[in-house]
Order: sequence, then structure tokens, then C-alpha cells
Amino acid sequence: MNSSTIDWESGPRADRGIDPAPLERLAERAAEERPWLNSLLVVRHGRLLFERYFNGFGPDDLHPVYSVTKQWLSCLVGIALEEGLLPSLDMPLADYHGSRAPRGSDPRKRMITLRHCMAMQSGLGWRNDMDFATAFSRAADPVAFFFGDDIEVVEDPGTAWVYSACDSQMVAETLRTAIGRPLTEAAREWLADPLGIREFKWPRTVSIPGAATWRAEIGPSEMWLSPRGLARLGFCLLNHGSQGRRQVVPRRWLELATAPTPGVDGPFLQDFYAQIGVPPVRAMSGYGLHFGLKDFDGHPVISVAGSGGQYAFVVPDLDLLIVQTAGLAPGESDAVPPSQAGLDGGVDIALDVILPALD
Repeated sequence: MNSSTIDWESGPRADRGIDPAPLERLAERAAEERPWLNSLLVVRHGRLLFERYFNGFGPDDLHPVYSVTKQWLSCLVGIALEEGLLPSLDMPLADYHGSRAPRGSDPRKRMITLRHCMAMQSGLGWRNDMDFATAFSRAADPVAFFFGDDIEVVEDPGTAWVYSACDSQMVAETLRTAIGRPLTEAAREWLADPLGIREFKWPRTVSIPGAATWRAEIGPSEMWLSPRGLARLGFCLLNHGSQGRRQVVPRRWLELATAPTPGVDGPFLQDFYAQIGVPPVRAMSGYGLHFGLKDFDGHPVISVAGSGGQYAFVVPDLDLLIVQTAGLAPGESDAVPPSQAGLDGGVDIALDVILPALD
């Protein structure tokens, strides 16, 4: 059975495709064994089989979802392309931005396209450290930063993969320029309202002291969604971009965006993150156009994921969606340094608890 809307009232039962006992045990022991866990939802065959909240959170409480912003942004790009508001993934970014794109010393920057940035292959020498991120966040205009000499081209565009906040922000700035209105406004019309997401936050300032307020919303991070809002987004992806009878995100876009970039596979990603000091996370298998990809014991997974364990794991061949939020203390209104325990623990829950409980 595949449903295009979630039955929020179904609840866990063994005859609905999952043994609820392991999940109930997890919930009972969460305070001791997984204190970072704030929510856990499991949807299969359109039924909400499990939903628990911890640490004072509830289903509609907004939560920072960090890099889930990238997948949200990718969906908006796909819609804009389908509507003809973006001419092409392969048009040079400089052509969109005119005088905002100064001519730096390296002409290769004029060759960088939207596709390059969405695949994290701009070729720019982004460094994944706080000093560099802070300098970028304080730039008066991220487009001028990108095209100027503040950041160098270290590889030809399209030839090397680096997880880059600068690339994501250029996607956001380019989309904002192309559609001619705030991304929050477009997201409300194109995604949130059709999916039944009543509330979300998407600021234009990075949560770093001294950060500038930019023209576009923050592309790499900073979004806030509720657990059920994240579930609604994930369920749309599970249903190939549809909600009920409406095609919200173009199916052909999702097929393109969730196809693995050649050469960016699990071993490559493990090595990349090891080099920048990030502990390896289980099951990484690739990266598409602002979508992470995983493999759960032979089951391909579209990974809607943010730092600290914000997850919507979309497992199409099991008709399964797993949603988790983690790592934020109750009542906090700003993003905090996320927990590595939540990042690892969400994958562990999926692989070691939920998948074995399926019939």
C-alpha cells in the first residue's frame, strides 16, 4: 500500500507492518540512553506507526534543522525550473547577478553554474572551519564574496567535491534573483501550504555574532521546522514529490537531484569528512544536487539531514519514512552547537531498531 497523505491517527500495531515493542523500549529508555533525542516518528504505507517526543518538545514545536535547509532549497529550485523561472541549471551564475558579480582575478569563476553549486562542485577553496564561516557570514554581499578574490578557485568547476556553505548560499541568491521575490514567500506558496506545513522560519542572517543580513534567505542552514513539518516534507519526497493529487515538487527534478554525483560515493565521503576532522557517519553512499544519499543494508535512502541528528530518512523500496529531531534543549530560541551523538544516533536507531522491527 502506498498512500499520498499521512494517516496521523493510525498508531503502532504489529499488523501494520512493524513490531512496536522495540520502539516502545527505546522510548522508555530514551532519557538515560539517548538524552539528545527530541522526537522520533515512523511512517510506513502512509500510516504514522510511531510518534514520541522528549525533553519537553511537541509535534508542532519549531526546531532548528540546520542543513535540511539544503534539501528544502533544492525542492524550490526544481519548482522554479519547472515553472520557467530559472532558465537552466547550466547557465553561468555571473549571468544572473550582473554588477553584483565583480570580475575577480580568476576567469574560471565566470564558468561556475547553478548545477556546479548544487552538486558542491564549484571548485572554490571553501574551508569547513569556524573562522572561515565567520568571515563569510560577515560579508556584506555573499555574491561579491563568491566572485571576488576573498575565496580562490582551487579546482576547475565540476571536477572536485567540497561540502560548501558558499555554494549553497549562491544557490539561494541565484534563485532569489531569478524569481524576483523573497524565498520565504515562494516557499510558503510552493511548498509549505501545499504540504500543510503551517509554520516555519527561514532567516536571512546566519546565527554567528556579527553576521550580515543578506538579500536571500540562508541557503546552507538556519531553517526551523516542526517534527511534523519535517515529516510532511519527507513524505512528499517518499511519494515522488506529490501530496494527495497535487504534484508539489516535479518528479523528474527529484529523480535528477537524488541521483548520485559520479565519483562521490561512500568511501569518498568517509575520506573527505575524516580529512576535515568529522567522525564518520554510518551508511553514507553519495551526494546529489543538495541531497545526501545513504544505504541502509541494501535499501537506498534519500537523506534529508541536518547537523546534530535532524533527519528525515526516505526509504522508497520499504515505503518508509523515519523522522528525528535532536540536540536542542527545551525553551532555547537560537541554534546551539549540535551534538555528534544525535548525528550518529539517528542512523543507529534506523539501522539497529527500526529496520529489524519491520515485517
